[in-house]
Amino acid sequence: MALPNGPVWLDRPDVVIPRALRTYLGINEGLQNHLCQVWSINNDHPDHFMLTVRALETVIGSEDVRFCRIAFDPHQFHAFVLCPTHEMAMLLRGASVEVGNDRIFFNYVLRVTVPPFGNDVDQHLRTRRLM
Repeated sequence: MALPNGPVWLDRPDVVIPRALRTYLGINEGLQNHLCQVWSINNDHPDHFMLTVRALETVIGSEDVRFCRIAFDPHQFHAFVLCPTHEMAMLLRGASVEVGNDRIFFNYVLRVTVPPFGNDVDQHLRTRRLM
């Protein structure tokens, strides 16, 4: 996989994502080519998920939002958008959108790492399938 061209500040080289979000997004640890991180300086917004949806809609159009998988990390106030194509991720890379009084930024994620189990904020009791 070739790394994208352009300014380095558009990219996040190593992003730590809790296991629950990684599982929901359906991604593995390591290099990525369809993933963007969405963030805002203002963390006081009551609904970060919908803020992300509105920003995404502005950049790619409302018809294409349904093809993206969005996961929000409430501990770091970042959302992650898994795009269906590398081209869509490149379209989002470096985009910024004003939604109300908030400015939303999209960064391309180059590599995902998962925190050690003891440091993961979304630890749950061990589960096992009964039937």
